[in-house]
Formats: sequence, C-alpha cells, structure tokens
Amino acid sequence: MQLAAAPMKGYPNETADYWAKKQEIAANQQALTKLQGEIDQVDEQFGAKEDDVKELVQKSKQQNDTNALGNITEELAKHQLVVGQIFKHAEKIRENVTAIRTQMDDCQIPANIKKRQQEIELFQDKLMAVNDSFAIL
Repeated sequence: MQLAAAPMKGYPNETADYWAKKQEIAANQQALTKLQGEIDQVDEQFGAKEDDVKELVQKSKQQNDTNALGNITEELAKHQLVVGQIFKHAEKIRENVTAIRTQMDDCQIPANIKKRQQEIELFQDKLMAVNDSFAIL
C-alpha cells in the first residue's frame, strides 16, 4: 500500500505562488508566439503593398494621359487605405507586446529569490530537526 506524502507545513507545493507565475509566463510566451506570427503576416502584407505602390509610381512616370493618371491616383488611394489598416493592426500588436512586456517585468525576480531563500532555510531547519529526532532514537 502506497501513501501519498502530504506537503510539510510551510513547505511549498504546487499551490505555491511560483506555479501560478510559471503558468502566467507560459501563457505570455504563447501570446508572444502568436503575435510574432501576426507581425510576420503584417510584414508580408506591407511588403506586397510597397511593391504595388512602387509599380504604380513607375507607371505614373511613364503616363502622359490624364485619365490613366487619374486611375493610378485612385488605385494609390485604395492602397493608402489598406496600408492604413495594416498600420493600425501593427499598432495593436505593438500595444499587446508592450502590455505583455510590462506584465512580465512585474515578475519581481529579486523578491521571488528572497522568498525562495527563506523557504529553503525553513526547510533546512525542519530537516535538521527531523535528523536530530532520528539521532536521539
């Protein structure tokens, strides 16, 4: 018959605060990975629009017909709207990344290290007490 060991009083277990922080960090990493994919997509979209605009500018330099130039201007205006939407999406991504970065800066690593040091010292004291009890027997 096996018995499950109960955590010692004052000894950290999976309900300790660092498990929640670990899960939070993992969630932030997943969110950042997703945002990186969105950044790559924005980069592709912007690159394609940039190529289209360069092509239209080149066409405009070769045209003398006002109707053709008017059509090129309309196409450039459409591209301007799409590029504006791409920039808005890129700005939202930047805001999300900044929010995650700010949140992850709040991990307070020095405070966590000090707390873990205190837990280790507490554990060592209890271990020494147990060892002393066995030495008496």
